[in-house]
Amino acid sequence: SSSTLVRRSQEALPEDPRAFEQLVAIYRQQVFATAYRLMGNREDAEDQAQEVFLKVFHNIDELEEPGRFPAWLSRITVTTCLNALKQRQRRSSHVLSEDVEQEAAVTWESARPLTPEQVALARELRECIESALLDLSAE
Repeated sequence: SSSTLVRRSQEALPEDPRAFEQLVAIYRQQVFATAYRLMGNREDAEDQAQEVFLKVFHNIDELEEPGRFPAWLSRITVTTCLNALKQRQRRSSHVLSEDVEQEAAVTWESARPLTPEQVALARELRECIESALLDLSAE
C-alpha cells in the first residue's frame, strides 16, 4: 500500500530511493493528469509534475500520517501548478506593462509634456490593469 511505501521512504531517503520510486510510479499519471488540466499543455504539465515529486522527495518526512499521502500529494500538485500559473501571469502582465509604457512614451514624446497629475493617473491606471490581469484565470 502507499502508506507502507511512504513509511519506507521516510526511513530510507535519501540513501535508498527504491520505495520513493515506487510511489512515483504509482502516482505519476495522477499528478500529470492534474497538472495537465491546470497548466493546459503537456510541456508545462511535465515540468510541474517533476517539480511536485521533487517537493515530495524533500518534504516527505513532514507527513505525519502516511495514510494521508494521496491528499497531501494532491494539495502539493494543485499548489505547485497554481503558483506556476501566477508566475506566468505576472511575467505576461509585466511584459505587457513594459510594452504599454514604451508605447505611451513614444506617443507622449511627440505631444506636450505630461503634468504630474497625468503621470500619477497613468501610473494608477497601469497598476489597476496589472492587478486585474493577475486576477484573471489562465483561460
